[in-house]
This record gives sequence, C-alpha cells and structure tokens, in this order.
Amino acid sequence: MPGLPRMHHCAKKALLIGLQYSTTLKEVDPVWELRGAHEDPKTVQQLLIDVYDYKAEDITILLDDPEHQYVWPTRENILAAMRDLVKGAQPGDHFVFSFSGHGSQVVNTDGTEEDGFDETLIPVDAILDPETNTFEGYIKDDDVRKIIVDSLPSGSRCVMVFDCCHSGTASDLPNVFSDGLASPCSPLTTFNPSRLPWKHSAASTDMEQISFQRTSAADRADDSAQFAWMRGHGRKRSLTMPPESPGPDVTSWSACMDSQITYGGRKGGFFIKALTDALRINPHQTHAELLQSVRRELAKYTAAHNMRRTGRGKGAEQHHPQAEPAMSPRAQGKATLSILRSFLIGTRHHLGAKYAKHVFESTAGPLYLSLSLIFLGFLLLHPRHNNMAIPTKRARTQEPDQSIAPSASKPTAQTCHLVKLPLELLADVLSYMPSTRDVLALARTSKHFCSVLVDKPATVFIWRHARARCVLGPIPELLPGMGEATYAAFLFDSGICENCGKRSQAQYYSFSLRVRLCEDMRKCLPAWRSSHLHEITQEDEVQYPDIIQWIPHMDRMDEYHRGKVYVRTDTWHKAIDERKRAYLLGQDAISAYVETKQVFADTLPGKMEIFKNLVQWRDNRQATRALYTQIGLATAKLHAGLIGSSKWEILQSPTYSGIHYAKLRCYEKWTEPEFETIKEVVIAEVAAQKKRKVVREQDLTLHRKRSESETEYARLRKADPKAIFPSFPEFRKLSVVKTVEASSSAKNASFTDPFVASLLKDNLDQWRDTARAALAVVLGFSGWKTMSKKKLHPVDRMTAQFRCKRCDAAGKDTGKDGGLDLARACEHICALSKKARNKQRWSAVYLVPDQRAVDAVSQVLELCGTKPESVDSFTIADSVGDRIQCTSCSLNMDARSVGRHCKRHEECIFALLPESGVSGERLIQHGLTAKLIEHTTEAASQRDEQAYGCRHCRPTPVNDQEPATHIQRRPKLMNFNGLRSHLKEKHGVEWIADEDFFLQKNSATPNSNRT
Repeated sequence: MPGLPRMHHCAKKALLIGLQYSTTLKEVDPVWELRGAHEDPKTVQQLLIDVYDYKAEDITILLDDPEHQYVWPTRENILAAMRDLVKGAQPGDHFVFSFSGHGSQVVNTDGTEEDGFDETLIPVDAILDPETNTFEGYIKDDDVRKIIVDSLPSGSRCVMVFDCCHSGTASDLPNVFSDGLASPCSPLTTFNPSRLPWKHSAASTDMEQISFQRTSAADRADDSAQFAWMRGHGRKRSLTMPPESPGPDVTSWSACMDSQITYGGRKGGFFIKALTDALRINPHQTHAELLQSVRRELAKYTAAHNMRRTGRGKGAEQHHPQAEPAMSPRAQGKATLSILRSFLIGTRHHLGAKYAKHVFESTAGPLYLSLSLIFLGFLLLHPRHNNMAIPTKRARTQEPDQSIAPSASKPTAQTCHLVKLPLELLADVLSYMPSTRDVLALARTSKHFCSVLVDKPATVFIWRHARARCVLGPIPELLPGMGEATYAAFLFDSGICENCGKRSQAQYYSFSLRVRLCEDMRKCLPAWRSSHLHEITQEDEVQYPDIIQWIPHMDRMDEYHRGKVYVRTDTWHKAIDERKRAYLLGQDAISAYVETKQVFADTLPGKMEIFKNLVQWRDNRQATRALYTQIGLATAKLHAGLIGSSKWEILQSPTYSGIHYAKLRCYEKWTEPEFETIKEVVIAEVAAQKKRKVVREQDLTLHRKRSESETEYARLRKADPKAIFPSFPEFRKLSVVKTVEASSSAKNASFTDPFVASLLKDNLDQWRDTARAALAVVLGFSGWKTMSKKKLHPVDRMTAQFRCKRCDAAGKDTGKDGGLDLARACEHICALSKKARNKQRWSAVYLVPDQRAVDAVSQVLELCGTKPESVDSFTIADSVGDRIQCTSCSLNMDARSVGRHCKRHEECIFALLPESGVSGERLIQHGLTAKLIEHTTEAASQRDEQAYGCRHCRPTPVNDQEPATHIQRRPKLMNFNGLRSHLKEKHGVEWIADEDFFLQKNSATPNSNRT
C-alpha cells in the first residue's frame, strides 16, 4: 500500500471499523442494513498482517456484532479510538484508518465547502429521521481531519480508506486526485515530507463521466510531484496547503465521490475487496498504479454484479469445489433423482458439492445420463438452488430514475428452468417420486404444470407409475369415477377434524365415511364415536334391509369395529327420510328410488374392497413413518453426542433439521459421510443457538427480577401512602435492589427475605434523609438544624415548592400543575427522551425553588395569621377553607390550590373572605382532575357524565313574588370535556384544575349548600 513500506523500526497501528446496523437502523427500515460490512475490517486486517508486517495486537477493530465480541462503533467509541490511534505519534510511525458503513452529507454552515455540504460518517448509535432520511449523532469530515490528520507530526504516514457513500473527501484533505497521478509516493523511494502533500484518491469506476486535467510544470515549483485535479461530477478543493510545505504524509482512498453511492455484497464492500486484491498482487505500487489496479478489479466485480442482476451470469463469488471422480450414468441418475426429490418436497439446497456427492452415491433410481446432466445443470444454474451468496447493494439514498424501465426481453431471476425440461424427461423423473403426493405438489405450483399433469390425459401414466413405485408399497387402485390428481388429493390433503374443528394433517380415519380426525385421536375419537357413529342393529336389518345394501359403512376392521356394521348417524337418518318420502309419493317414486340406489348397491362391494386396502396401506404408512421418526431421532441423538449437544439442540439447527425432515418425508436414513460433510456447519449453528439461549435466559431472569422490583415498589407505596419515595428508576439503583436483580435465582436474594426487607428499609431511609437535606439546600437552608419542636423542616413546609431546570430548558409544561411539592419532586422523572433519561440520575441540583408559588403561599399564610415554619401552619390554613379569593379572577379556593393557581396571572394577589362570603360554595375535591384525565375506561365513563359545574360562574338569584325571598338558579351541568371547552372559551382557562369546577354526584337534585 503506498505510504506503508516494510519498515521494522517504526510503530505501526491501525483502526478498522465495520458497521452492519442490523440492530439499529434495520429496525427503522431493513434497507439500511449492510450485511457484508463486518468482512471489510477482517479483510484489511489480514492484508496488513500478511503483507505489511503489522501485529494483530496493534490493530483495533470496532464492529456492531450482536454477540458483543468487539467494541461497538458508537460515536463516542469511534472518536476515542481515533484519538488513541494517533496518541503519542512520532516521525516515522505508520497508521491505517478504515471505515465501512453508511456515509451521508449535511449542509455546510461555515462556508468552507465549495459544494455546500460536509461529508459525514454514520456510527451505530446515530438517530435516523425516516421522514427526511437525515441523521443525528454523525461524525463530520472536519472531526476526522482534526483528530487524526492535525494530530500527526511531520515525518509520519497515514493511509485512510473509506468504503461508504459520499466519501470522496471524507477526511477533509485539501488536495483531490483522481487520474494521471504520478507523484513520487512509491514506498520504495525515500520519504521526503516536503515533496508529499496531503492527497485524496477517488477510485470511482464511472470514468466516462469524469474529465481530468494535469497541472503543468510552470504551475509548480517542484515538477517531480505532479498531480491532477478532479473535475466534472467530483469536487475540486482549494489548495489550502502548498505541496511544498512540510507535514505528515496522509493519503485517503475513497470508494466514490462526494455525489455518489457505493455497492457491496455479503462478502464485503466491492471497493475494499478490490483494494486488498490489488495490493496482494503487487504491494509496491505508486498511487497512480494502485488507482488503476483498483479500477480494474472494480470493473470485474461490477460486471459480475450486473450479470447477476440481469440473469446473464452465475456471479463473481461462485465457489469452485474440488473435482470429484467421474460417475457412471447410473450414479448420475441417482444424483438427479435425489436432488429433484429434495427440491419437490421443499428442501433447500445449501449443502455444497461434497454433500451432493455423498447423496449421489447413496440414492437409488435408474435414469439416463442425458437426463441427469440436463436436470443437474438446471439445479446448479437455478438462482434459488445456488450455493453462493448474491451480493446486495448498499442502502439507497434516493429514489431510482423511473424513466429507465427494465427491458422485458431480459430473463429474470425468477425464471423456472424446470418448465423448459422436455416432457419425456420430466415424466421419467416424476415416475420415481416417493408417492403421487410430490407429483400433486408440482402440479399445484403453476398453470403450466397443472395443464401438463392434470388436464392432459396423455400424462396419466406419470401418476400411475408414481403410484406403482411408491416407496411404501404400491398405492391401491383408483376409486371408480375418480381421476389421478383427485385421488392423490383425496389421500394426502389436509382437512378439518370433525370433532374439534382444528385443521389436521392426518389422513382419513375412515375413507369410506370420509371421516378425518386429529393426529392424536385419544380425545377426538371417543367423542366422535358417541355422537356421529350409528351401529346397525338387528331391528335395522329387518326394517331397512334395502338401505343397508347401498349405504357406505365403516371400512376399519380393528377390535372396536370387528363383527359390527357402523354408518354415519346423519347419513343413516337422511337415508331413512328419503326412503319414507319415496314410499309416500307412490309407485313411480319407489321405482326411481330403487333404480337409483341399485347402482350404489352394485358398486359398493368393489369400493369397500378398495377402502379396506387403503386403510391397510395407510396404517402401513403411519407405522413406517413412526419407525423412521424413531430412527431419525436416534440418529440425531447419536450425532448430537458426536458434537457435544443434546438431541433437541441439533434438531434446531437449520441445516441439520432441513435434511432430517427431508429424509423423514422420503423415508430415508442418514449415512455417516453425509453428516461429516455438514458437521462443522452444524457445530457452529448449535453454538450460536446456545449463546442465544443463554442471552434469552438472562433476559427472562432480568425481566422477572424487574417485575419483582415493580411489585415490591408498588407494595411499599401502598403500605405507606404518606411517605416520600424515589422514582422507580432511582429505586432500582438502590444497592439492595441492584443486588436482588443481579442474583441468578430467587433463592439467593428476594424481597420476601426479612433480612433483605430490613436492608431495603434502611436504604430508603438513607435516601430520604439525603434527599431532604439536598432539597433544603435548594430552598436556601444549607445545614439547617433546630432544637425547637414548633418549627417545621424547610422541605415539610407549605412553601416547599420546586421546579425542574432540565424540564424548563426542554420547554416542557411542568408548571401548569403548580410545580412540584416534596413528594412529587422526589419521584420526578424528566420529560426527556428515553435515551437522555437513561444517562441522567435524579439529583437535587437540577431543582430550583418555584419562587412564584413560594411567594403566593407565603402571602396566603400571612393572611391566615401564621408563618410557613410553624407546625400549626397546615392546620390553620385548612381551617380557613375556601375563603381565599384571587382578586384577578374572583375565584374562591383553599390554601392548597394557591401554589397552582398563581401561575395563571402575571401578578396574583389573594384576599381572605369572611365566613359569610362563601356560603353556598361547593367544596374543592383535590385530585379529581388528575383522576379524570387518566387514560382508563373508568375515567372515560366518568368524563361522559353530565355532573360537572363551573365554579367561575356565580349562581344568579331570581326574585320571587315576595321581595324578601330569593331563589338561586340551578347551575348548568355538563360533561367534563364540555366543561373544559367552557372554561377555555368563557374564562380563558387553558389548563383545568380542581378549583375550577365541582362534581354534583346526584345530578337530579342539586347539592345541599354548605352553611
């Protein structure tokens, strides 16, 4: 790599980053996932170790892997790793920085970008706005340059590689090169920092759209370091640093220009692969040579990618297995039959060439060589049965051009090559299916195969041969009047259990009666027999001998049915009704009835014989399936012992379970070479499942412990409603609670343990004492102590009102309900985002006194003739009742409502009314508003009641006939939502409070007035 010669006397460090976003941006939209990005850092790491003598311990890799085996590339971790990369850099040190992930652009605000945009790198914890496709928490190119480039001393070297979209100038270097680069930067030359400027190289493959211009010797004092400026679709940087100036040698290689996006696949990014392959071919290239080499390699990958997209090639990443010995025509036929059998019954072919070889050697079926080669080629070329991973493009940042329509003449990836197989070859293959069930499955895949296999009488022999060659023995002959396809559906289709109504995959319990029950018949069979089965008695034989001659009866001959004749109850009653109706209509109806039923009576013996043969064949099929199931489970247990797992763990392996159930459907057994071929894959899958199981069990344990904490928290609050408690997140941070949640089982630590309960009580008492002292400091009483029993603690006073600084800064309406008293301040949770709340802990330093509420309460207490610090202040304030009136809106209230109400007016002054001034006023029901605005069904029903009146609207007296008497008009009642609209429109009250309304419990008669 240019700038990284084989020098052993200097330090070499690398930082390699790869992001797939599989657990972050994928949850917003799966298109943002980059499934191959984790391969890029590993590819670069191997190159640095093999070619440039880097040590593994000097290479730092950041990956967002779900197993958390690497440090996650969050914004903070990436910035910290970048600082550590260049920390203590000395002249002669070599550094490599690689980033594979998403790149984006944001508007430049300082005017330093000619195109008006800054390039950004997207870390794993970046926040995406789906509506605008913009990110928060990105890393700008200015940050990359400031942390890495500006920190390098003269004489040091750094190579930066960006495989992400919009990365042409992601390192914010001043000079941009794209073609014709001939600067003397070969690692074989002597390093001279005065001759090597910072430079960018854009390895874009879109060469026709970019024009290049090389500077002349007259423009440069040093013509030995020629370079070309990028123009056209790229971006030209201003020369902010002259090439002759001393400094570090920093080179940035980017996968695309600022206005372009990049492509990648499941094996990694195209650009990283091209760069590493070019360097492995020739590690000592100049920048110009390497740029051209990378473009040549990119041309190969993009051409292969385009061929896969248009269906004209197999792909650039096709595997080439080792050549196997030549097989005989019979072996080729066996191979084709086995692969086709697996294909038709739904087995996915992802086992590789070695496993296919063992399948070839173990499967029977004589076919011709030409048939084998044709169909085997079909399977190898078919995109769904191809063992390679098809690369996918990077996340799309803009909608494609709708004006460019795909050509209809080009073949698509969904083309079915089986349709092109000649009918003779197709018929020969299908004749060796395990049963007609597989032929029926193929006929149902498309109209073409339905027409060929069902509608054409000439293809009936295919079904007939499949029935005769069934692996479980020949299937009995067709029922009269039933076609082959209908017969196959009659035998193998699923249906509804007649007893429980659930869908059952089992075959008919009785073919003659068309009875289907669940596979486990222990519950359904007795219930069905008692309600749907009728036994023919001697009386029935005497009374209805003609019906017994033609009505279908049970075809099973087990112990329960042996020697007896059973028919359907509903069919028997219908037959009796039909016979009676015919005899009531006269001789003509009787003759027609007898003639019709005679046809059924003539064919019944032959049908019953076929039905009995079908029952015998079905019982044999079930027994064989049970036998092969036991053999398969025993084999799975044996294979599980070989890899050190349990039987059920290996059956959960996708690869193993796919083959296991495929063999069960085909009634085949495992062979040792088959398992040896997939053994390593199964071991990896089982290991991954065990890890997921451990994580799942840990999550379940954590969830159970959290539920126990919630239950204990609710119990403590209910047991002592007047005590102050921290919020539940703070409650979980208590030492005892953390110990209980961290315990692996309930036996280690539990809240029911008396010792744990006493420790929890001590923890809560300590937390309350600390919180009270801290809140006293907030109110201005630092270190407050007193020996007097007549003075309240500052936080216990009525003037202890607080506000949250964080919520006020975030613009949250925390003051609409009067701020926070002591209890609400202790359990306050800021109305911030979940991510922000997780980083914050409760602290009194974020609280300030609610000065408006403090002043208003102090004013009211002075009117009541008491002081806030007096122990009798609450009793005296409560004795005043609702005689406190706001002079701004003339609303009466009690002292507890003052701190909330004072927020409605700029200057709020209160007056104390005489006792005669509040006669007829209804009492304030504290907490009623909070109860009514809850999102519960009970609160919704209460809001709809016409029982709420406005306290702002005074009762108007109405004169009676005698002037000495007055009658007060009944107040208007409305529902709660109507009351809120009334208060907002008539009285300008935005946020309803308890003092604004009253509840008349019995709306039929007004409440008795208070005297």
